[in-house]
Amino acid sequence: MGKIKKIMSFIFIVILILCGAGYCQDTKEEMRQYVSKINPVLINVQITSRNISQNIVSLGPAVKQMREYLGQLRAVKPPVFMARQHKMILLSLQKMKMGFYLLYKGDRITSVPLVRNGAGLFKIAARDIVNFAEKEGLVKKPLDNARKIQQDSQGMPNKSTAPIKNNTQPKKQ
Repeated sequence: MGKIKKIMSFIFIVILILCGAGYCQDTKEEMRQYVSKINPVLINVQITSRNISQNIVSLGPAVKQMREYLGQLRAVKPPVFMARQHKMILLSLQKMKMGFYLLYKGDRITSVPLVRNGAGLFKIAARDIVNFAEKEGLVKKPLDNARKIQQDSQGMPNKSTAPIKNNTQPKKQ
């Protein structure tokens, strides 16, 4: 009787491990699909917000663009474990859209806090999604690549392109 319990418990543990491994693969695949669907929309939102702040785009078309982005994100079904972040992104876009609309109508007192609050929520939710994707190995950390690009554009040497100093000369006394 004792051997049967040990064998059954071993089989049960093996089944749990195998099911867990399968669940992780499903989770990664769901996350990969979700990120691939929302990534272009999030990038467009970020570009639109920057264009508004730099007065490249007027507020009327920006409100229409934000409405389109909201529709695109509502059409995406998030994975269960990312539902909270998805709702935060939707709420942030609604706040930003309403803030841009009120700013377009001339109500600066109400619109500025709405836009700031929406941008803050957007940043938090997007950071959560990126951190989860990095933890799962779906994306690489962009900070290193961005730093290299910035250094190259400014003409600053980075570790990979910096010349090696030759310290063979004797010191002057």
